[in-house]
Amino acid sequence: MRILKKNDTATFWVVSATLIGFFVLSARFLMHEGKFHTGLLYIAVPYVLSLALYYLTPYKPAQTWGRRFWNNFRSCLIIILASSIFLMEGYVCLIMALPLFLIVVVLAFITAYIWNCFGNRSPKSYVLPIIIFLASLEGTTPDLTFNRYNEVSYSQVVNIDVDTLRDKLQKPIEFNGKRHWILSVFPMPTYVGTAQLNEGEVRKYDFVYHRWFVTNTKVGSLNVVFKDVDRNRIKTTIKDSSYISGYMKLHGTEFSFEAVGENQTKVTLSVSFDRNLDPLWYYQPLERFAVKKGVEYFINEVLTVPPEGNL
Repeated sequence: MRILKKNDTATFWVVSATLIGFFVLSARFLMHEGKFHTGLLYIAVPYVLSLALYYLTPYKPAQTWGRRFWNNFRSCLIIILASSIFLMEGYVCLIMALPLFLIVVVLAFITAYIWNCFGNRSPKSYVLPIIIFLASLEGTTPDLTFNRYNEVSYSQVVNIDVDTLRDKLQKPIEFNGKRHWILSVFPMPTYVGTAQLNEGEVRKYDFVYHRWFVTNTKVGSLNVVFKDVDRNRIKTTIKDSSYISGYMKLHGTEFSFEAVGENQTKVTLSVSFDRNLDPLWYYQPLERFAVKKGVEYFINEVLTVPPEGNL
């Protein structure tokens, strides 16, 4: 039973403001408890938010399910975006998480629909909430955390010999080519250092991430340390203080070069990392796809451009 008057605009905004506070306080609590990037934030909180909006905000008796769904969907979006401001989150986080939030909002609305169809005494009414509850526990304890380690590789045959490829890797790098749409979300490095291909050398990538496009800035660096170097293999470790470290923990990279013909080389670049975000079923494919596109972009931008492109 609804406890608020219908068509009460003031009530709607009071409820919305209250739910913004709920979202922010819940996120702060999870942050304090070290569970900020778990299923509790990305599944449980938006699920409860959507149900609260559905049952606490007024609506017209003649509204269709479609119209009520759209109103609920829009209200949840407004609250999530408003909450992100108080949480100091940036546009990259929002873009990455928003599809997951909206999936959960849809599932919450389906829950409300089932409750209306079968009533709160039917076992059918509790199947979806139980599934959501169990899914939201992912990442909260070691026993409820899936393997986070990932390794992504990409290979490409280029019409360049090994020595020339190694020489290209030592020259200054400029990233000017068009990126895949998923890469275009992420800020590019503002500075890329140079390094000789010797053990212990460090190539530095500086990043400046304006979370709110012009302010709320995160500054950091990604340092690539050359660990094992020979003619056909280059292995590195990575020390990362950039904004990227919030989404994944980069371990290192490995380049391998295999001559396959005259002035032709098969280049393989592998990146190893830990996924920092849960749930696995959403963030792991997303992060692996982004890393693969990033590796592909690096090879094409650095190793296959004409020599003058790196001058």
